[in-house]
Amino acid sequence: MDKKNVSHFLTLIVPVYRQEKTIVHNLLLIKKALDAIRYDYEILAVIDGKVDNSFERIKEAKIEKVKILFYGENRGKSYAIRLGMHHAKGDYVMFMDSGMEIDTSGISMLLEHMEWYNADIIVGSKRHPASQVKYSLSRKILSYGYYLFVKLDTLAIFYRTFILRYYSSTHQRLILPTDLQIIEG
Repeated sequence: MDKKNVSHFLTLIVPVYRQEKTIVHNLLLIKKALDAIRYDYEILAVIDGKVDNSFERIKEAKIEKVKILFYGENRGKSYAIRLGMHHAKGDYVMFMDSGMEIDTSGISMLLEHMEWYNADIIVGSKRHPASQVKYSLSRKILSYGYYLFVKLDTLAIFYRTFILRYYSSTHQRLILPTDLQIIEG
């Protein structure tokens, strides 16, 4: 394996919910993509509640550089990401859904953009013209309908922005689950 650039360390957070059938395969695809980048890394698989056997599948697979964070009660994707950020060791932190809707080859491109533009944050978007997302026709129709609904509902957008700003200024602490388990791969 090539020497990795030690100037940066990447943490990739993967929130996991109901992915027992595909999670090991998907984590291996992510690991393969990360093995090709020039930075050392860790993958934090955050199991968002005991709803299936995703935790057991990942634990049995013993994938190198994958750390599992597990808690029993489902708390939602945003909580899983925040918990992953709390435990991240990297100076670069990314997150990617476990369902693999976004191609893993985009990881290296996002990192290169971070370096090239000396950016503090890079946001990948499924709505970007260069994005190629594989959805069924029904999912595309539902996504587009939702997009239009949100676009037209400007009052709600302003309201949500206000609430988000208020929430983030008044709720800075992340309350850790009492049943949190951390397992290194």
